[in-house]
Order: sequence, then C-alpha cells, then structure tokens
Amino acid sequence: MDLSEKKLKGIFWRADCYGNHNVGGMFSAHYGFLNGFQKLGHESVFASSGRLELPPGTGYYFIPYSRIFRNFPEILNLPYNGKVAKNLLRIIDKEKPDFIYQYQADFNYAGSIVKKKTGLPFSSNQTECNLG
Repeated sequence: MDLSEKKLKGIFWRADCYGNHNVGGMFSAHYGFLNGFQKLGHESVFASSGRLELPPGTGYYFIPYSRIFRNFPEILNLPYNGKVAKNLLRIIDKEKPDFIYQYQADFNYAGSIVKKKTGLPFSSNQTECNLG
C-alpha cells in the first residue's frame, strides 16, 4: 500500500493544565487540526487535562490534573508527568495509534518516556528559542 493511501490513527495530547479554559486560539488550532486530519480519512484520539469541544468522531480521554494548585498549575507539572505517562501507555495499548503528537507544556517530559517505552513516532510543537 502506498503510504499516501494508508489511513492513520493519531493520539493528540494536550500536556498542560487548563481546567475550564476551553476557548481561544489554541483550542481553535486543536479543533482545526483534528477536523482536517479526520477529513483526510484518518482517525484521531485526543487526551488532555481539560474538556473542550472536539470534532464529531474524535475519541477522547480525560487525564485529570490536581485542582489543589489550579491557580499555580506549573507547581504540579513535574508530578503530573508520571500520571500522564502511565495513562498514555494504557491509551496506546487500547487504541493502537500510529503516532503521538503532543502540544508542549513547560516542565513536561512524559512524551519522552512514552516514546522510549513504545517506540512510536512522536512529535511536538516545541520550537527552539534563539536568544542570540
């Protein structure tokens, strides 16, 4: 089968805590990307710490983030990595995706754990910062 004809299944993961904040540019970007991916005939699954509107047919997994420090979510980003990695490994075992895409968050390293344990192709929106 030609790779351009292969139907893919991707897990799209929003790694940061955003609670009830579910409108704006980032959410529009997620919706548009997932919608376009599905219109091309592919299957998508979304995992995140908050709920948001997704295109019809998108699988969804909620990985709760502690509400204890919701005004200072970066405090719990480090321990949240273990919880997310554990949950994503279960999701991957169930969904059998072809790749994982992570929307990068500060202090997040769970994606590298999942990549190492599964060997799945992994991509992120993180870019280098050139201060020079």
